This record gives sequence, structure tokens and C-alpha cells, in this order.
Amino acid sequence: MAHSSQMWLICLLMGILYLPSTFCGHVVQLNSQNFDQALADNKIVFVNFYADWCRFSQMLAPVFDQASDIVHEEYPSGVVFGRVDCESEQEIAQKYHITKYPTLKVWRNSQVTRREYRGQRSVDAFSNYVREQMKSKIIEFHSLSDLNVESSRRSIVGYLENKDSESFKNYEKVAEDFREDCNFHLGVGDASIKERQTGENIVFRPQNRGPEAEIVYMGDLANLELLKIWVSDKCIPLVREITFENAEELTEEGIPFLLLFHHPDDAASVEVFKTEVAKQLIQEKGKSGASI
Repeated sequence: MAHSSQMWLICLLMGILYLPSTFCGHVVQLNSQNFDQALADNKIVFVNFYADWCRFSQMLAPVFDQASDIVHEEYPSGVVFGRVDCESEQEIAQKYHITKYPTLKVWRNSQVTRREYRGQRSVDAFSNYVREQMKSKIIEFHSLSDLNVESSRRSIVGYLENKDSESFKNYEKVAEDFREDCNFHLGVGDASIKERQTGENIVFRPQNRGPEAEIVYMGDLANLELLKIWVSDKCIPLVREITFENAEELTEEGIPFLLLFHHPDDAASVEVFKTEVAKQLIQEKGKSGASI
């Protein structure tokens, strides 16, 4: 019993300051002093926002701890499992709109991902999730005949000269940011030379469409922010279908809904709805003077 009390005290003291080796069960206790530093020091930060009085938070804690041990063995650096006590760190909780406990959010390269974790809450599920997050989502092809674009997904295809360029670094960054929204393919050097007659380029291929429907990016590949805007516009549709799986995610965005209720076979109404939404958006942007 005395040993358990000592270990609890050590964990508490270790959580006060963030250091790469400061772990208790390899979960870092994050607070206003160390939160930003933890994000800056790691590629992936997986955070459990909890409250001590919450029964579900209590149930999750040992599972999260076990998963952190497994992941730490595989990735000694670059990945951190963190936890935030929302009662004592209300400023952090409010900043990230935490309204329920426990909430699991992910940061990649210091940026919070648009989708919080909503998968199973088990050791294996957490471990596998982080493994997937650490993998590159770029599918490289070594000849045009190897390029296999999955028709059921929106896809971006990059035809670049090499992997040392600023273009590749930016392409890699947007592939990370929009990894859940689009498939990303890449051909460099001889694999894409036929598609680079006028220079490096990337194209967007819409879902369930062929090469004839591809849209070429006309901006500067060295301009990361411009590239992000273009990829976001192409990979995240204006009109999204609400399902049981994504309803909570969409409602938490906190914006008003315009809903179309339609028969599953009524594709025409869906297309009219999409067209009208796009028209209204263009009109609103025109009024505000924003660029399209």
C-alpha cells in the first residue's frame, strides 16, 4: 500500500513539468505550461480530455495508459499520449470546445485535426489508430501504368520532379492535413515525366469520375496556403451526407444546417440542391469581395 501511494505521488509530481521523459504510464499530464510545447515537440499528440468525477473518464484512463505503453515501445519519439484535466485546465478545454467527457482529440504537426477520435475505445483500437496516423498517406507510383486511382474516393495526383523540392514538401503537408478526405497519389522523376511537359503539376479527380473529369491546379505549388485552400475546396464537398457515423461530428462544427430530405433514388434533387448551394456561396463571396 505504501508503495502504491509513493507511485501515485511520483506520477503527480512528474506531471507538473513536461519533458520528453516525463511519463506516467507514458501518458503526459498536460496543462497550460506544457501544452504548446508538447505539440511543438511531436508529430502526433493524442489527447484525452477528462474529468475526474466522470465515470466514463475513469473507465477510459487505464485503457489509454496501456495503449500509450504499447505505442511508446514502437515510437519512442514523435508520438505523445496526453491527458488534460478539464476541471483544472478550463482555459484549454474552452479553447478546444470540449463539452463532453472524455473527448479524444489529435494534433498533427502542432495542428488539431478536424476530426476527433470516434473509434472504439480499446487498447488495440488506440494503438492501431496511432500506427495509421504515423504512416504516410501518399501512394507513390513508379510508372503511369501503375497509377491506380480508386474511383469511390476523391483523389489528388501529383506529378513532381523529385522529392527534394519545395513542391514535394508542400504536397506532403496537404496530404497529411487532408488524409481523411482524399486519396493522394504521387509520381516523381521518370514516372511522371510525360505529365510534366509544362512543369510540375497536380490534378484533382472527382469521386466516381475518370481522367476526363480531372481539374488541374493552376496556382503556385510553392505557395502552401494557396495549395491548402485549393485542396480543401476539392476534397471537402460543400454538400455532405449526414449519416449515423458523422452526425455528431457535423453538429459539433457549430454552424447552421440547410438540410435536404430526399428519397434514396432521387439523384436529380440532390444534384439540384448541390448546384443551388454552390450558386449561393458564389453570390455571397461576390458580395464580400472574397476570391473564389
